Amino acid sequence: MPDERHYSPQEIAQRWHVSPQWVRRRFAHERGVVRLGYNWRISESALQRVYQQSMVRPEPVRLPKTRARRLPDGSVALVPRADSVAR
Repeated sequence: MPDERHYSPQEIAQRWHVSPQWVRRRFAHERGVVRLGYNWRISESALQRVYQQSMVRPEPVRLPKTRARRLPDGSVALVPRADSVAR
């Protein structure tokens, strides 16, 4: 959108409490970023898109319960507990 606000990496870095270098790395391949040499302008839509992506949390991985078992060679291996095996 031509009339939307554009931010410098320094402005975003201040708002997000990160470095301007981090902002440049994060937005390097995003749509809505205008680069003129070292002068960057990041559109409001790109800023909102990246912010929304950062708020998505992945589902936690549920690992099976395990117990330690000593092997004949003296090493220890983790094996699934009998009560955690899928039925």
